[in-house]
Amino acid sequence: MGCRIVNILIFEKGRERDPLWTVITFQGTTVDEIETSFRDSVDDYLDWCKERNKEPEKPFSGKFVLRLSPDLHRKLNLKAKMTNTSLNSFIVQTLEKAAVS
Repeated sequence: MGCRIVNILIFEKGRERDPLWTVITFQGTTVDEIETSFRDSVDDYLDWCKERNKEPEKPFSGKFVLRLSPDLHRKLNLKAKMTNTSLNSFIVQTLEKAAVS
């Protein structure tokens, strides 16, 4: 009896306010079949986007460069120390609050 593998890759376009999702599904019983099915599904998704003149969703790395004044950098660092968190954690928490409001 063969083993069937089903994978689903979901690109989130929005959350509660914009519940649109692009779902790419692919399946196969061997690694080669899965790889081929995945590539075919991604190609279909890209064609779908092109037909609708939509930009394909792309995953984010979770990193970006932020340029700010030295004074603001110092102030943010002081605020982070006052809350006993790292500068990175403080900025992430602040941005998370801003993203949901």
